[in-house]
Amino acid sequence: MFMNIIHNQYADDLSLDYLSAKLNLSSAYLSVYIKEKTGLNFSEHLLGIRMNKARELLAYTDLTVNEISQRVGYLNITSFNRTFKKTIGMTPGAYRRQHVVHSHASG
Repeated sequence: MFMNIIHNQYADDLSLDYLSAKLNLSSAYLSVYIKEKTGLNFSEHLLGIRMNKARELLAYTDLTVNEISQRVGYLNITSFNRTFKKTIGMTPGAYRRQHVVHSHASG
């Protein structure tokens, strides 16, 4: 159920406290449970889902980086850009340009 909620509501302001209340569990228990079962903590899961969705939107839509950052749950584009670069290894703009180059080369 945790994965279902996080996959469907990744763009919302999700927190471990919100999820634990929704699932009628303590935050501490839910945190340990998630880490034990998946090897990742709550924020790592949320970050992974948001970054995968951002990569998909950058590659397959014409949405601006700002629109994409909002769609994946970031209210601050600077924070989104910093997190994307740290996680993916390049800026959102560079990722999009690289993907466009690869799609034209293979298409």
